[in-house]
Amino acid sequence: MTLAPPTIRPLSGDVSTCHETSNPDSASGWLWIDTKNIHAYEDKYVHSATLSAFDVIAQTIKDLGGEKACIGVGLGGYYYSAKAHADLIRALPQASFVDADLLVNWIRIVKSPAELALMRQAGQLLMR
Repeated sequence: MTLAPPTIRPLSGDVSTCHETSNPDSASGWLWIDTKNIHAYEDKYVHSATLSAFDVIAQTIKDLGGEKACIGVGLGGYYYSAKAHADLIRALPQASFVDADLLVNWIRIVKSPAELALMRQAGQLLMR
């Protein structure tokens, strides 16, 4: 299965991701996440009937101390299938899962005064 790189955002510490390549440096050109936090899984997990990239993602979550965490997942996400969810639940039996499908979209709605000023400035430039 090909999937968008999932981000792992702990309550404290750095953001991590799991990327579908055996060369994590290939993701560093387009991801803002520090290279040391890009965890790669081998190509054998891509489009496999027997292997799941979510086993690797679950192991990464465990390695980061999230084995018993409350984990927000995008249940309505395009790349997050029912099988992916089942694989993650199976691999992390002590974790709990909540639907956080629109969390990022709702967070992005709230703008700081600086963001609003930049948006107004951009609008003025477009009107010229």
